[in-house]
Amino acid sequence: MEQWPKLLYTYGPFSLLVLSIFVIEWKARNLLKDSSIPSRLSVSVYLLNWCMIFVLCGAVTYFWVQLNLPKAAMIQGDLTHLKEDETVFSDSPRLYLQRIYGEKNRFGYNWRLITPEPLPDGTKQSFTINFGQGDNARAFVYDMTIWSSFYRNEVHLTYERDSKKLLLDHEGKQEELIPREDFSAQRINAAPWRLLPIAYAQSSVSLDGIFNSLESDDPIIRRDARRDLAAQGQAALPRIEKALQDPKSSYRVQLGTIVALNNMRNATVDAKTRAAITAIAAAASEAHDPVLNSEAIRYLHNLPAPTCGIRCGVERWAVKTLTDDDVGKVDFGPVSKTIGDLVALSAPNSSSETSRLDLTERTTFKVRARLLGYKHETDRDFHIVIADLVNPSQTMIVEIPDPDCGGACASPKLSDIQKARQDFAAQFPNAPPAPQFKVVQGNVVVEVTGVGFFDFAHGQTGLAQNCIELHPVLAIAFPTPGPFDAKADPQAEPPRHPNQWYRCIPRSSP
Repeated sequence: MEQWPKLLYTYGPFSLLVLSIFVIEWKARNLLKDSSIPSRLSVSVYLLNWCMIFVLCGAVTYFWVQLNLPKAAMIQGDLTHLKEDETVFSDSPRLYLQRIYGEKNRFGYNWRLITPEPLPDGTKQSFTINFGQGDNARAFVYDMTIWSSFYRNEVHLTYERDSKKLLLDHEGKQEELIPREDFSAQRINAAPWRLLPIAYAQSSVSLDGIFNSLESDDPIIRRDARRDLAAQGQAALPRIEKALQDPKSSYRVQLGTIVALNNMRNATVDAKTRAAITAIAAAASEAHDPVLNSEAIRYLHNLPAPTCGIRCGVERWAVKTLTDDDVGKVDFGPVSKTIGDLVALSAPNSSSETSRLDLTERTTFKVRARLLGYKHETDRDFHIVIADLVNPSQTMIVEIPDPDCGGACASPKLSDIQKARQDFAAQFPNAPPAPQFKVVQGNVVVEVTGVGFFDFAHGQTGLAQNCIELHPVLAIAFPTPGPFDAKADPQAEPPRHPNQWYRCIPRSSP
């Protein structure tokens, strides 16, 4: 709900401008041609509309400037001619450094000094350079004097090794920065085996500061914050897990923490956080956000490999393949139901990646229905849509996992899943399941046996109104002998309703 003010602030004036130009202006112009309306009134309405258009143009321009142009004063430059064992840092939280790598063991930094307001002339900004390693390490401080012209053009700093001076070059003018040795400075030295040593902008980095920087408007600051968070390693995991499990975390925090996880070594979060990342990946996919989706999927797929098979699905995958914590509680004696009976059930108001939600998910059902169509999902499941024999508008999904997938290959019902998949494919030799949905030709009745399962609504074809499925399918039979025919026919596909139409389990719950 808190997103609405931001959306109105961002898009409201622009929407009104479009409405005024393309709808209200057109109607006002038509009023001028209507002889039944007094010209004074029609002209007044027309002029008033154009006044509103000009006002909205100004408002849109103002909001664009506020949202897109930098709100802070920034000086930027570089520092060059350093060697591999020479690193730079600063005690200033407003100085950001990015190490760059050149030829022949030459290194340098791009740096930015970002403050809410331009700094007064004469303000000092310090750099500290570390030299050497171990007992031979030394640190020197360089004070750079800030001038207003620095905000107009880049500032170039060149290290002179013989004198240990920094040469400042700006707008054709040069100045020497004389070093002073600092015996108390924190040394951040690159280990000799590290190919890409890391240098930090600050001598000490707090998690609070990092998370604040993750939401910065400046992309360089956000990138450096992700790097700093990854460098914290295992110590940062509790804070990362808390942020990812919080449904109120901002988009930038979600992206930044997942990027940091991908850059950590052996960073394994708990099951609750994995579930949250899974939900984030799915939501990003629905929103057509490839950046957040790919980072989340990358982390999930880099988790330790399953004990058998290949990694396929992620969302409630243990429950879908009967490898969850509650599989011992499932009654595999099938109970005969109609689709109407199953759709009438209420979905639970919670979710879990590793356990079953209610009695329905611990029950095996047998359903006789009409077969509408099928497809081969990206997680390698056979996605099959069936309809109630009495009320064909009531549809539901049943799914057969791929026995070669992790989870399914370890399922206590592996042989049943294998046979169900073979039996289904055998009925459609000329139209095997493929990524494009295929509509079954003719009136084909099918008997499906599978375990109850509640899914999320994410645009699935043929989804039941309460999101119930049979997943996995343990047996499938065709009372009428096949084979049968099916073809791609988008016009005849079962409907996909808006997400608000469904009454499902909450997706955001881990």
